[in-house]
Amino acid sequence: MNLIDTLEKVNQNKEEEKSVDEAVKHIAPKLEIDEEKLSEKLKGEDKKEDVPKEEPVKRVKTFTVSYDFDNKKSKSAALSSKIMDAEARTKYERVLTALAAGQNFETLPTEVKNRYYSLARIACQLIDPPTWVLEAVSDDLGFCFELGRRLIDHENAWFRWNDWDSESNKSKARFSISG
Repeated sequence: MNLIDTLEKVNQNKEEEKSVDEAVKHIAPKLEIDEEKLSEKLKGEDKKEDVPKEEPVKRVKTFTVSYDFDNKKSKSAALSSKIMDAEARTKYERVLTALAAGQNFETLPTEVKNRYYSLARIACQLIDPPTWVLEAVSDDLGFCFELGRRLIDHENAWFRWNDWDSESNKSKARFSISG
């Protein structure tokens, strides 16, 4: 079963469900922290006002991908990543369940689980991706993982998750919990 068939099956199942509460819950994948610097280094201690302010991350981000097929054809497209809301996250969980096809997800090999995490994220976080992108990520593991990583990077930036090991990647926390 390829990703396109899985999406069709998930969409059919969604119509049959009575509520979001009935959806199967699954633990989200452990996300990698974006390693790109969030701001430029200061040129001098006394020139803090010259440092450009960090642009806020938008919920929808557009980027371009290109892919060279075996038959020497090359395709490119502008893809739009939209940070998942509650409905999209429920769809993500449904896609993971459908990809596992009844197998116990936790017993699958790590590479298979990572592939499924990437495919589900691509299917649910991209806004109307072209069919050729879905086919290419289904066939090409490297393309699948790289595109999935880019979507995770966008989510990390949106939610301002920090790289706790690096002082240069600190940003203002989105929330705090104490006590």
